[in-house]
Amino acid sequence: ATRDSAMGRPDYARLHQLAVEIFARKRFHYIEPLAAAIAEGLLSADALVTRVRVAVVKLRPSVGGPIYSVRAEVERRR
Repeated sequence: ATRDSAMGRPDYARLHQLAVEIFARKRFHYIEPLAAAIAEGLLSADALVTRVRVAVVKLRPSVGGPIYSVRAEVERRR
């Protein structure tokens, strides 16, 4: 396989679709559990994925002050 070959690489389009489905499937009240659910889902979906880092950003959160965004990031490994 050449460097530009998809052979031996995760199917990123499928993984993206899975992340979208996880987001749509359940209502999350906080972004931390959403990031964790996506990370765990991606790890379990493809044996080629051995480590993931997922960041979820919420724009203009209602936190009682002038904050542009909040971010939660999780990392998971096999």
